[in-house]
Amino acid sequence: MRFLETICTLCKAARRKGLSQGLNAFCRRFELAENIKVLLEEEPRDHLHTAVRKQAMLAIAALSKVEMVLEGKKKSLLEACFRSVFLLPPKTDMQGPVTTLYFGTLDAMDTMLRTLVLSSPSSSFPELQAILQI
Repeated sequence: MRFLETICTLCKAARRKGLSQGLNAFCRRFELAENIKVLLEEEPRDHLHTAVRKQAMLAIAALSKVEMVLEGKKKSLLEACFRSVFLLPPKTDMQGPVTTLYFGTLDAMDTMLRTLVLSSPSSSFPELQAILQI
């Protein structure tokens, strides 16, 4: 969890200080997108007990605001996100604190998708179309 939270903090600081280009090299060197995908794939698909999915999607949203970081990786990340959420039991089967976690995860997915769409240049219509097809 700390890893994912740190990605969000790092991206905000880099954007604020104008260091996005250096962050791009850092993210590629340490394979942040690939590691996020692995974390999502390791989550159990039949239940929700941690906020890893939520934090992963918020980290993807933060990374998408940094130019070029997710280039060529968005589709596989989105597929991992969707598999980790869409295969969960329906909300009617969830009770107690898990319900709050479930809605927080859906809110994070909404934030991630909105950020991905808004951060895509208008010239990348095929990329937006690919996001919507997933």
